[in-house]
Parts: sequence; structure tokens; C-alpha cells
Amino acid sequence: MTTKTGKSQVGKSVESSLIAGTESFNFDLWASQVKRQMITSLQKQSRNSMS
Repeated sequence: MTTKTGKSQVGKSVESSLIAGTESFNFDLWASQVKRQMITSLQKQSRNSMS
């Protein structure tokens, strides 16, 4: 469930960037930000399961 919503949100952000026509859209920077968000969310989930 969480992965589906996360993917849909990611897709929306990408689509909005493409629709805006931002040629200077830095995919690497965006990907690193997404990875960071996923890692933090996974860390939060692991902490909750540990307690």
C-alpha cells in the first residue's frame, strides 16, 4: 500500500515538472531527494517495529 502511494506521488511530481517544461530539471538531484525520503520513512518504520 505505502509503495503504491509513494510511486504515484513520485510520478505526479515528475509529470508536473515535465508539463512545466523545465529543461533544467535535475533528475539526479530529484532521485537523491526521493531516495533520502524513502530511507527516512523506512528508518521510521523500523524504529516503530522495534519498540
